[in-house]
Amino acid sequence: LTATLPAAWDAHGDVVVVVASPTDIGLGRARHFARTLTATGQERVLLWRSHSPAPREVQPKDVVGSEEEFAAALAEFQPRRPWRFVATHLPGAPDTTTRIEEVFRAHIFDQRVSQNTLERYSREWAAQCIQNLNELPKWPTVADIRGFEKAAMVVVSPGPSLEKNAYLLPALKGRALLVAVGQAVRVVAAQGVLPDVIVVLAAQDHSTFFDGLPVGDLTICLPPHAHPSLFRLGWKRILTFGTSNDTCLWCYLPLAKPPITPNGGSVSTAALSLGVAWGCDPIVFVGQDLAFTDDKIYAERPDLRVVEEHDGIAVEG
Repeated sequence: LTATLPAAWDAHGDVVVVVASPTDIGLGRARHFARTLTATGQERVLLWRSHSPAPREVQPKDVVGSEEEFAAALAEFQPRRPWRFVATHLPGAPDTTTRIEEVFRAHIFDQRVSQNTLERYSREWAAQCIQNLNELPKWPTVADIRGFEKAAMVVVSPGPSLEKNAYLLPALKGRALLVAVGQAVRVVAAQGVLPDVIVVLAAQDHSTFFDGLPVGDLTICLPPHAHPSLFRLGWKRILTFGTSNDTCLWCYLPLAKPPITPNGGSVSTAALSLGVAWGCDPIVFVGQDLAFTDDKIYAERPDLRVVEEHDGIAVEG
């Protein structure tokens, strides 16, 4: 196999997938083959065992049996994810080439999106992490929060449908944990209630989202790369959380278990991850359109007015 690898193959970063037959003997042969590969310097080897009789949680980490498990295993290769793979099928193994290729193609697409995002924003993120270093030890992390197990959570997102559903929020206050992303806070406040928790993920200065609100009574979740102005608004409580990219993960190196909050680049997904980590159940979304409704991206906010459509928007004050 090693003689047929591409010339650009990276034995430290790229991954070999060994497809075994679904029997214990087949898995044993695959393990022997994997040991042979690692002896030649190949560091990343995954074993694909279709129709595994054991549930995933008791399988070794290097054994996968479905597209979902393969995708999860690829994501665990950190800090440098693989850019190439080869699959070798041992005798008696089912042909999974198409399934593996489809998963890896999606993985590469995500890799490129992440790479482009990091190249565009990593300097800004790292600089703001450094500016916020003195703030981080002053506040707990999201991993320190307890007491929400089995509590209902409502995540309020700023999609256009929030305009017709926002009237439901006052009735939910006190019955569920109201978590609003930064862009939706004004719409929530316009209903006469305030969110229990606010979540901001972006690095831009979003402090104007909270002008005129009683921030001294509010709790906000911020990543280390948030704009420094947000840390200085006088919140009742700040909870910090880490993202999975290296530009801010290093801020939590002194902690035994960094408060990583998966988000996929979406603040609503970050809010969902918080609910899962806190044990909330059920978790309900309001205003999470995942679509352009009447060509609008966000629900109308009372603090915004259009000045020139071709130029953008301005914030009152």
